[in-house]
Amino acid sequence: MPRLTMTDEEVFARDGFRCVYCRWDGRSFDGWTFLVVDHFEPKSARTKADPDRPENLVTACVICNQMKAHFRFTSVEEARAKIGEWRSQMRMFWEQRVKPLIPATWARVAGEALAALAGA
Repeated sequence: MPRLTMTDEEVFARDGFRCVYCRWDGRSFDGWTFLVVDHFEPKSARTKADPDRPENLVTACVICNQMKAHFRFTSVEEARAKIGEWRSQMRMFWEQRVKPLIPATWARVAGEALAALAGA
């Protein structure tokens, strides 16, 4: 009987070791540690289709996976756009509320890290 699902590594390889939502690069060890397999159609959707079928499994970074959670989208493109909006809102919140609480030396380091993530 053929195997009906894929391993995490097979999903990552199929998706080029990148988050399908934000394009986080998981091709290095440090990047790979933030990748997970997401059920595009959430397991909680309770449809008749097998939630572990290969076409329902996508590579996501832990942040996008957590943001997407149980939400349902009609396409990866729709999910990517919505998650992008949520990430922008998070960034604005961080800039306005969190960053001012960080001592100046840490703000520079945090800004460099965010710039690196934005370029990923």
